[in-house]
Amino acid sequence: MREQNIGLPVVEGGIVFLGNRRPTMRAFKMAGRNCVITRMHVPQAYTAYNVPDPNWITLHIPLTWSGDYVFDGYQVSEGDAFLADCLNGYSTAGENRDAITLGATREAIESAMRSMNGGCDSSFEFGASIIQPSTVLLQAVAGQIHAAMEVERSLGARQELHFMPEVAERDFIDVLAMEFRSAESANAVTRGLSRRAVDVVAEARQLTLAHSSSVPSLSEICAITRVGQTRLFECFQEVHGLAPYKCLMAFRLSAARERLTDKDNPPHSVKQVALETGFTKSGRFAECFLRQFGELPSEVLNQTQNEALMNT
Repeated sequence: MREQNIGLPVVEGGIVFLGNRRPTMRAFKMAGRNCVITRMHVPQAYTAYNVPDPNWITLHIPLTWSGDYVFDGYQVSEGDAFLADCLNGYSTAGENRDAITLGATREAIESAMRSMNGGCDSSFEFGASIIQPSTVLLQAVAGQIHAAMEVERSLGARQELHFMPEVAERDFIDVLAMEFRSAESANAVTRGLSRRAVDVVAEARQLTLAHSSSVPSLSEICAITRVGQTRLFECFQEVHGLAPYKCLMAFRLSAARERLTDKDNPPHSVKQVALETGFTKSGRFAECFLRQFGELPSEVLNQTQNEALMNT
C-alpha cells in the first residue's frame, strides 16, 4: 500500500488481504498539479481504508468485482460512485475488485464551480454521498488513461506515475466540477453506514498502530472511543467485516510487511520489526505472519535486503 500511494495525495492507508496468499495489486496512476486518476485492481479478497489529504476531494468509482463489494458499509450496486469527504477517510472491502479513484484539490474544484455559476462567491458542501457518474465523466477518464498509455508505448517503458499535461488537466477538472455540481444540485443523500462507525474504527486503528510497542487492549480501546464491546464489534463488522481483535492484528501484520519490504530503508532484523509492531515474541510474530501471508517474515526480509543490495 505504501508503494501504491507514492505520488498520490494520501495521508494514510492500509490494506488487509484475506486468505493465505502473497499480496498482489496492479495500479495505474496519473497526476497533475490539481488532480489525480488512479485505477487499481486487487485480485484477492481484502479490506482496506484510505485517508485522503484534507485539501482534496475524492470520487471512488467501482467498475467490476466478484461477490460482494462494500464501501463504508454500503453494499455497492452497478453504477454507484462514492464522493468521500471525511477526516477519517473511507473503507472498502471486496474481492477481484477493479476501481477508479479520482481526486482533485478543493481549491481547483471550487474555482471551476464558481466559474460555472458566473463567478459568484458561492460556498459548496460536498460531504459524503452516493452518485451516478455520467457518461461524460467516464469518457473523460478513459480518454486521459488512453492518452497516457499512448505516451508510454511511444517511450517504450512502463511508467510508475504518468503526468497529466496542464491543458488536459484543466479540461478534466471542468468535467469533474460539472459532475460535483450536478450531484450537489440533485441533493445526493448518503446511505448505509453511519459515520460514527467509521470514526470509532479509525480511532481504534490509530490507537493500535500509533502505540505499537504497547498495544492497547479492547477494554482500553472501548474506554477511549466511548463505546461498549458490543458496539465496537458492530462497528468493525460494518466497516471491515472482521472482529476487532482479528482486524487490528491484521493491520499490525500488514504494517510489519510494509516495513519488511521497504527497500529504501530495510530493517536490520525480523525481531526489530516484530517489536516495532507490538509483538514481544518473535516466534508468535512469525506464526501469525505466516498464517496471514503464506510466507515467513525472514523470507520477506531476505528478499528485500537482496534487492536493496542489487540496487546499490
